[in-house]
Amino acid sequence: MIRAVEVVMRLLAFLFVLLVLPAFRPGPLPDPEAQAAAQVRAAARAWLEARYPSLAPRMEVRVLRLSPEAQDTLAAAALPLRIDAPGRAALPRGRTQVALLGGNDTAGWSRLGWALLYVAHYDSVLIPTRRIAADEPLTEDALRTAWVETTTFRGEPLTPAAFRALRADGELLAERSLREGRPLRRSDVRPPYAAEVGDAVAMRFQRGRITLLLPCKAREPGFVGDVIRLYSPDTRTTYRARLTAAGAAEWIETL
Repeated sequence: MIRAVEVVMRLLAFLFVLLVLPAFRPGPLPDPEAQAAAQVRAAARAWLEARYPSLAPRMEVRVLRLSPEAQDTLAAAALPLRIDAPGRAALPRGRTQVALLGGNDTAGWSRLGWALLYVAHYDSVLIPTRRIAADEPLTEDALRTAWVETTTFRGEPLTPAAFRALRADGELLAERSLREGRPLRRSDVRPPYAAEVGDAVAMRFQRGRITLLLPCKAREPGFVGDVIRLYSPDTRTTYRARLTAAGAAEWIETL
């Protein structure tokens, strides 16, 4: 009987070791490289927030590479860290190399090495929810807003604020055919032309005390304020004129 009890107790002890103790095993040690990158990323965020407080919320910092001496120092222990970028006046965008300083304001700061960062920029950008044909008016129901990385964006992104500001002056048209799902640029939209090729334009001609209103045809498209070529069938002459309104212009010179 005693022998049987001993066997049962040993079996229970074995099951305890097998099932319970693994729960108390320590997890894997933190990756020294990840620790160093996290310190640099936090210091870089503080640097951006101090220098560009209004733009920092739209930036994301990625650590691409650390110098060997900085990697070894930061992997060994967590240190107060500061980013130094002497002579850098331009807004950091994309790959950016900075100096790493360790220490404090009392004892002073010393150079630990360098870091190669990637500063990504993001913004709210308008995106078509369907294909929009060239010259088609843009309406809000055909657009949606998305948080888009604009670090390498070609041209100026069309943000909701920019769209509202442009529409305050009137209707906006698609400059070209716009694909569904493609983030829009400022150059993808335009106001209606004040004159298109072949449109009738009344040109105000003034020389001294003489003022005439000549009926002309537009030889090229233009917006209000643009200087375009106009042709008058009555005088069989081409002029350069500044568009003052839809279908109206003021003479500049005779060609």
